Amino acid sequence: MPQNQRYLMDLTWPMLVRRFGFELRDILIEADLDPDLYDAPHPSLNADEYFRFWEAFVRLGGGEPFCIELAELIRPETFSPPLHAVFCSEDLNRGFARLAEYKILVGPMLLDVSVNKYTTTLSLKKLPLLDSPPKALLAVELVMMTELVRQATCQRVVPLKATLPFTLNQPELFEAYLGTKVELANGYSLMFSSFDASQPFVSANRSLLALLEPELRKRLSQQQLGSIRKRVSEQLLELLPSGDYSIDKVAKQLAMSKRSLQRQLTEEDTSFQQEVKRVRQQLAKEYLADPQLSRCQIAFLLGYRSTRSFARMFAELETSA
Repeated sequence: MPQNQRYLMDLTWPMLVRRFGFELRDILIEADLDPDLYDAPHPSLNADEYFRFWEAFVRLGGGEPFCIELAELIRPETFSPPLHAVFCSEDLNRGFARLAEYKILVGPMLLDVSVNKYTTTLSLKKLPLLDSPPKALLAVELVMMTELVRQATCQRVVPLKATLPFTLNQPELFEAYLGTKVELANGYSLMFSSFDASQPFVSANRSLLALLEPELRKRLSQQQLGSIRKRVSEQLLELLPSGDYSIDKVAKQLAMSKRSLQRQLTEEDTSFQQEVKRVRQQLAKEYLADPQLSRCQIAFLLGYRSTRSFARMFAELETSA
C-alpha cells in the first residue's frame, strides 16, 4: 500500500481517549498533527501519521504500563467496527479470520491467522513500501488482542506463546498480564491452543454481525480500489524485476490509455517517473538491509540493467539519509 493511503479515524476515538483523562487534541498536538482533525467530515490519517498518533498516545499515557491499562479499561462501546465484528463472531478462529480481512481498515498492518490441529497463531506484518509499525503500537496490539479474546469468552485465556521483534523495557508487566513469557523473535505473534481458539464467544451476535459486515465490505472495496498512485505502485512492484515497466506497459495493465494515466497521476500531484523513483527507493532500503543480496542482484530486482545507474540512486539514498 502506498504511503498516501488514508485510514479512517472512527468516531469512538474521542470517547476512548477521555477514559484516560485526555482530549483528542492533546494527542494530535503531541504527534505534530492537525489538532482540528475531527472537524473534518471524515477524519483520516496516512500511515506515517497513524503511527505517530499511536506513539504520542502511549507516550502521553506513560509508556509501556499504559499499554496494559489501555487493554484493561477498553470496553465494547469504544471498539471500532472491525473489532465489533470480531466480538460478534462465534469464536476466536472465526473472529480473527474476519479481522484479518478487515484489519487494513483499522490501520497500516496486515493480520495473518494460521490454524492447525493444535494451535491458532495470530501474526502482524508490515505493509509493502511502509516502515515497520512502532514498538508502542505492537505492544498495544499484544495485550489488546488478548483482552479481546478474554472479554468475548468471559475467561482469562492465556496465550501459549507471545513474541515481539524487540525487547520490552518492562517485560514483567506484560508477562504478568498475558500469563506467558514474551519472547524475542523476528516478528509479532500470539499463539493460542486449539481448545481456547474454539471456545464460544458469549458476545456472539449474528444479527449485529449481519448489519456490520455489508458496511465493512463496502469500505474495504472502496479502500482496495484506492488511488491511481496505489495501483501504479502495485504494478511497478511486479514489473520492475522484468525490466519492462514503461508507462505504456503499466497503462496497458491498468486498462487505460497512457494519456489518462498521466492525467490521473498529475491530479494526485505526482508523475510516472516520480512513482518509479519512489518505489525503487523504498524497495532499495529493504533489499540493502538483506546481507544475502549483492549490489548486482539488487540492481536487477529494481529494474536496472546497469549497476552504474543503481550506484547513482544509491548515492542519492545515502545523501538523503
